[in-house]
Amino acid sequence: MNNTINFSIIIPTKNIPDLLQRCLESIPQRSDIEIIVVDDNSDREIVDVKNYPGTNNQQVKIIFLPESKGAGYARNIGLKIAKGKWILFADSDDYFSEKFSDILDRYINSEYDIIFLNYERVDSVTKEKIHVYRQSFITSKNLNDKLLENKLRFVMGPPWCKMIAHHLIKKYNVKFDEVAKHNDTMFSLKIGYYADRIFIDPEIAYYNTQREGSITTSRFAPSSIYISTIFDVEMDYMKFAREHHIKFVKWRLWDSTIACARNEKDLIFEILKYLHKKHCLRMLLLKMPVYLTIRIYNKCFGND
Repeated sequence: MNNTINFSIIIPTKNIPDLLQRCLESIPQRSDIEIIVVDDNSDREIVDVKNYPGTNNQQVKIIFLPESKGAGYARNIGLKIAKGKWILFADSDDYFSEKFSDILDRYINSEYDIIFLNYERVDSVTKEKIHVYRQSFITSKNLNDKLLENKLRFVMGPPWCKMIAHHLIKKYNVKFDEVAKHNDTMFSLKIGYYADRIFIDPEIAYYNTQREGSITTSRFAPSSIYISTIFDVEMDYMKFAREHHIKFVKWRLWDSTIACARNEKDLIFEILKYLHKKHCLRMLLLKMPVYLTIRIYNKCFGND
């Protein structure tokens, strides 16, 4: 019997047992796949520990955390015990495609550091495709595009849809930030930077879902802790990019800036001040009316 673990799939989860079950059922039953579920202290009134998803599946290792510390901490716990040659991540409300097993087989013995997989954004209930701004970068027409490679290396923040060579993570001791928001930003940036050899597969391997009540669909303003965390992470991101001469990412702050601007006006000015004046002005002109650009620019830089 072959006990080699080729793939470790790490899944942080909290309070969504039905969706976790769907995710687990989408993973092929193979002896070379281990599934590591890290439960971030789910509410026992919501989750039945005795009948927890994956309990009777030999592929699945379940770790119950005694206190909630967030997805970043949960993923790091999973990394500590993972044995696979390849590391993959999934969110517990997402699921894999029917082609996933075939896709894994294509690269099981490859020498790449990262294989970027393709995904679709779908409604969690109807499973219908959703056309949103944040859709996959990959199309059949741009596989050899340097711009696509840079986007995947330096902009694609979520850890899912990436087959990452375990040796790469170990060599550079890459970990997730254990913070309230954007815990995956620096992890993804660093593995993208350190990877020498990458490959891009255009076939759909993963479905990223949108559902009511999730963070991405909530219309409520995030707390000041979330906002300040986003700011701190983005500053770390830009610092790493500068120190390692990654020029591609100078526009990255825009999405986070706009998200913060909707909820805490002073923070947008702090973020924009961090940018070089020229870059700030260009970014604003690309996205805003001239009159509003002038007001924000003057607020940021005054008579400097």
